[in-house]
Amino acid sequence: MKKGIVALFAVASVTTVCWLIPVIGSQTPFGYSLARLIGSLALAGFACTFVIATRNRALDSLFNGLDKAYIVHRWTGIVSVALASAHPVILITARMALRSATLYRWTWGLPSLILFVILISTAIIAKKLNYETWKIIHKFMVFPYAIGVYHYYIASRDPLAFNAFNTWMHLLNLAGIVSAIYIVFLFEQTAFSAKYKIISVQKVANKIFEITGQATGKHITYRPGQFVFLKIPKSNVQFTSHPFTISNSPQSDTIRFTIKTLGDHTAKLAETIKVGDEFLTSSPYGMFDYTSGGKHQIWIAGGIGITPFLTFFQSNIPEDFSVDLFYAYNGDEGAYLNELKNLNKPNLRVNLIDSLQEGFLTVERIKETTNVNNEPDVYFCGPKAMLDSLRIGFKNSGIFVKFHFEEFTFGR
Repeated sequence: MKKGIVALFAVASVTTVCWLIPVIGSQTPFGYSLARLIGSLALAGFACTFVIATRNRALDSLFNGLDKAYIVHRWTGIVSVALASAHPVILITARMALRSATLYRWTWGLPSLILFVILISTAIIAKKLNYETWKIIHKFMVFPYAIGVYHYYIASRDPLAFNAFNTWMHLLNLAGIVSAIYIVFLFEQTAFSAKYKIISVQKVANKIFEITGQATGKHITYRPGQFVFLKIPKSNVQFTSHPFTISNSPQSDTIRFTIKTLGDHTAKLAETIKVGDEFLTSSPYGMFDYTSGGKHQIWIAGGIGITPFLTFFQSNIPEDFSVDLFYAYNGDEGAYLNELKNLNKPNLRVNLIDSLQEGFLTVERIKETTNVNNEPDVYFCGPKAMLDSLRIGFKNSGIFVKFHFEEFTFGR
């Protein structure tokens, strides 16, 4: 993620330097110039927010996973709204708002700010909205952004003058607008290049089913632990793109997803999908890769979080690795239990915990089972509450571990 944060700071730094060049020696009141900088930084932040939302594959390496990129996406949006809110306050303080020309320009800036505040506040407060509603709210962000860009140009005294600041802002605004158009109008039509036909639909546990597809043409190449956005074009299913972790090891033309019916759309999908239907996938994303860690590892899965670990142990775990897998589940919601019980790998030890019978998985339980004194790498996939509890447990126990996990809330 560090490279992505550095890139964002670089954008802010270049914006500030380009602003500073014409300010030095200028007769323009400093309050007005500062307000211009704050407004420009807000637009730069919004542009970065929309670029991140394009889900470009380069974001994976830049932020150490698209999931981490979306956390940054959330915060760049919040910070940008804060900067946009500070922009008129600084103008008022500098008494520039009393000029009629400035008031005229505000007629475009204020609606943009108000819409942004409403939409982002809704997205932040309503974290428990289902994924489909969350996506719709974010698509509406393009409208206040477009108004904000228009406000920037009518409020600038000479926006077409050739200088470093104008050129830089033109590039940022162009990147933001193009990214916004792509997100709203083009992503769903162009990002799903691999087509599969369903060859198997099976229930693997209570509220959990799996879909296996075989490529009908181009197929994707992925690594264990990665996820894709899956889309089903079948009209009666109406399943828009959702992110799902791939649950089988990489094969030439076969792919499998294990899905829990957590919302209306996934519940309907389980009822309507059948063998012979087609689905589309995006390119693979994610940096949840156990091979990047040390040789002593602890894998912890909660519920449907077992999916990436299925691909881990289906791959050839290096002989010099020592792995302890802990899978916590609730009664009949445990998936692939027979497969896990019958695993025969000398360097992988499986621990199954039925939380309804044995209580929640704790650090004490882990300490009783495996050696945690040699600073193991912990790979986790499961509910956030479980993650927080275990991280606190390790910290309070004075045990140093390095956590690896993915932010599947995608900034919600």
